[in-house]
Amino acid sequence: MMTLGETCKFFSGTGFPNKYQGNVHGTYPFYKVGDISRNVQEGNVRLRAADNYIEPDIVKAIKGTIIPPNTVVFAKIGEALRLNRRAVTTQNCLIDNNAMGIQPITSVICLEYFLQFMIGLDMNEYSTATALPSVRKSSLEMVKIIVPDVANQQQFSDLAIQSDKSKLLLQNKYEKINQDRRLLTCLMKTTQLSR
Repeated sequence: MMTLGETCKFFSGTGFPNKYQGNVHGTYPFYKVGDISRNVQEGNVRLRAADNYIEPDIVKAIKGTIIPPNTVVFAKIGEALRLNRRAVTTQNCLIDNNAMGIQPITSVICLEYFLQFMIGLDMNEYSTATALPSVRKSSLEMVKIIVPDVANQQQFSDLAIQSDKSKLLLQNKYEKINQDRRLLTCLMKTTQLSR
């Protein structure tokens, strides 16, 4: 058993002035909370699409923090925090100041194991009890994580991924059955009307 503070690096987001927003091309994607949420809703655990990109000179001007690849990012404030959506960066990027990033130290924790842990972590349990929920780095640093050897972490990750795939397959089959049921109901009504 170890803490996230012992096994991970933490990254803060960066304030993103409106005058720098809106560029659809650039060196670094700048992920806002909405981008993270949208990617997860589209089934992308790995971040792909960003609405904003910036160049190194702007990063310097806004004193931006570059978030490295293989960092788990998530909303740290507001209603988005309660949704518990997590995504993984795939390249150097920036995140807005309403988000936080945590990168596992891979000599201790493999990324896939850590991602499964973070997906299961309910941020509501660590948020401050105010009108606008928020979570602090200091609270998350104290969260405990079981750290088996890397081979067992990989085995657990493989099982979790297989379970997620099976769950998705079942959901797809369930949706197909419901579509077929609705189609059959519609055909039956049409047949009754034509009599």
